[in-house]
Amino acid sequence: MKKLLFSWMALAALALCGCHSADIMPVKGKNVPYTVAEGYYWAKATSSKGLQGCLQSEEDLYAYFAEVPGAQATKIDFSKNFAIVVVLPEKKYETSVNIVRIIDTGKSLEYFYKVYQKGDRMLPDPMQPCQLVVVDKKYKRDSFVGREADNR
Repeated sequence: MKKLLFSWMALAALALCGCHSADIMPVKGKNVPYTVAEGYYWAKATSSKGLQGCLQSEEDLYAYFAEVPGAQATKIDFSKNFAIVVVLPEKKYETSVNIVRIIDTGKSLEYFYKVYQKGDRMLPDPMQPCQLVVVDKKYKRDSFVGREADNR
């Protein structure tokens, strides 16, 4: 009886592990290198909506973001690069968003991000977590698809 129970438990564990890796990022394609742009913050008034997409010029960048005073902001050469941005809707708790993978499927760029809540102390004012990454223009596609990766 113990052997049967152990066998079922081992089979269930294998099944769960197999599902875990398949659920995270099941898209096939080529991994795209990127650099996280540091020293910027979301400069628009907070809103309940988020933003995902592509910034193709310095004008686009500064229409939405500002440089953190006193910080060394990553310089983006828009003649060679573009930026992918993920801005989450308002959060009442300290939260971060991190792009974890970008895949070139040939037809589109698909990017995956993870959302992390830091603690459970409510903030006095809502925040809008964001991340900006820089990608070489050779990977530019007409379609961009962003989605949250599994946090398990």
